[in-house]
Amino acid sequence: RRRPAFAERRLEHAHAPLRVPLTRLHRSVRRAYNEAMSEPVGEPISSTAAEAPPRAVVIYDGTCGLCQGSVGWVSRRARPGAFEFLPCQAPERQARYPALAEATCMEAIQLVLPNGRVLGGADALPEILRRLRGWRWAGALFRLPGAGLVAPLAYRWVARNRYPISWGIRASRACPEGTGPP
Repeated sequence: RRRPAFAERRLEHAHAPLRVPLTRLHRSVRRAYNEAMSEPVGEPISSTAAEAPPRAVVIYDGTCGLCQGSVGWVSRRARPGAFEFLPCQAPERQARYPALAEATCMEAIQLVLPNGRVLGGADALPEILRRLRGWRWAGALFRLPGAGLVAPLAYRWVARNRYPISWGIRASRACPEGTGPP
């Protein structure tokens, strides 16, 4: 006996294709899902440079060993030309992105997309993962139920404790005053 055909439709969005049965997902839900996935979160930011950067710019805490290690890990796995890395403390960052306060980029990693949108902290992680060879699947994990609540909390905790974590994993011996072990 032959099984009846199961109606499926392939939905495309910014991160990855999703196959869903038409009988299970209402058209308005599909539309809302596609709209949410096609627009990155964050507000556009202007650069003082003559033209927008052709690739995404990762702005990170240049004094943090954990941040430096993460940037190294990302750069080794990134697609060619996917990222430019810029320490928050660099004069070039201040010149190119004056609207991005130093306190903001010291609080969390910032990702400036080629269209000028800025994603910060946990919102930047799926977009970074999407641009890495072999890690696109990990960006999809941020769309799982509950990830929108857990990811920002986990990111904030790591960001707040990044200097002691750096010391714990010996990622940096040059942490700022008062952040290392006693």
